[in-house]
Amino acid sequence: TSTPMNVYGVAMVKDEADILRYTVEHLLNQGVDHVFIIDNLSTDGTVDLLLDLEDDGQVSWETDREVGYYQAQKMTKLVHSISAERGDWIVPFDADEAWYLPMDDLEQCGDVIILPSYVYLPQPTDDAGINNPIERMRWRMSVPEQYPKVMFRYTAGSELHMGNHDVTQSEGSVRVPYQGVCIRHYQYRSLDQVRRKVQNGVAAYTAAPELAGHFGAHWRWLASLDDAGLEAWWNGYIHLTETTFDP
Repeated sequence: TSTPMNVYGVAMVKDEADILRYTVEHLLNQGVDHVFIIDNLSTDGTVDLLLDLEDDGQVSWETDREVGYYQAQKMTKLVHSISAERGDWIVPFDADEAWYLPMDDLEQCGDVIILPSYVYLPQPTDDAGINNPIERMRWRMSVPEQYPKVMFRYTAGSELHMGNHDVTQSEGSVRVPYQGVCIRHYQYRSLDQVRRKVQNGVAAYTAAPELAGHFGAHWRWLASLDDAGLEAWWNGYIHLTETTFDP
């Protein structure tokens, strides 16, 4: 059987300059043909990074000026804007995720692949001299996250869900669970990064009031803590014990 025509990565990012280069290059090194990114008004150097990545010819990006966290709609619109053809594979990744793609098995993987995601935790013993979080953070939670992620064959009716946790396709599409550590998730990398992520997240949900109470509860809770409370939470987070060494 022939290999798929193309594999495309798609993402929506904001203030991810410390990790985005590594996750994008990781995808491209696995054989992803092109990465398409929408940047939501980053101010931390992410735009300069995107300009640099764009020079290599395998990354395209555009600016999204809508602050509201309408992720599902924005990602679905992005997917349908990239000239994908039926049968091309779409990888909807987040900037803080390192995906390990089943490239050799794609022809046998149906239409939607369901992939488990594991959260990696910063540790007091991490080598601060390693800039790449994928190399620096070597301990993960022992069980996968509650909600998996998906990659899928493109069809004209594909609609992504919030968080890229699922995709709606035509009735009869074949869904295949994939085993193993497929996605390594580096969501919280430093206390300063958490502060920035929470601030951005709450602002995005505030600008989308119809999402109140349904999404972003953890970000809203963290935003409610004062500095001492957030530092106490962080100290507990980096000392969680249900972890597995898996660099």
